[in-house]
Amino acid sequence: MAYITAAEGDTYFASKLFAAAWTESEDGDRTKAIAMATATIDRLNFRGLRTATTQANQFPRDDDTAVPQDIKDACAELAMAFLDGRDPEQEMEEANIRSQTFAGVSTRQTETPMIEHIMAGIPSYTAWQLLLPYLHDVRNIEFERVN
Repeated sequence: MAYITAAEGDTYFASKLFAAAWTESEDGDRTKAIAMATATIDRLNFRGLRTATTQANQFPRDDDTAVPQDIKDACAELAMAFLDGRDPEQEMEEANIRSQTFAGVSTRQTETPMIEHIMAGIPSYTAWQLLLPYLHDVRNIEFERVN
């Protein structure tokens, strides 16, 4: 079960500039991209718990009865990134490589640190910004006393 339908994606991108990757793609490709985006989102570490243990996706969570609009929008943005040819594997390989060429001589240098959203497998910064408020902060450690 995907977070959005192709029709919902059409509505979302109808008011967006630079949406050619979405508007010029075929319905079958849109459906595949939405499925990829949903699976990619569901691999992230979210705060809270699934509303029902039997639900297919990570959302809704806790007391929610519906998927938050930000998650749907992130799914659309990520699907468009996939349709635009953004490959998470390739993005990871190229994220911190700088190449320079002068007079036929080339150098390649890897830089650190890695870009957070690329490391998480999300090749769309817009989608990442929509997802970020729902994610666990990996920099925080929570302790709980168990009797």
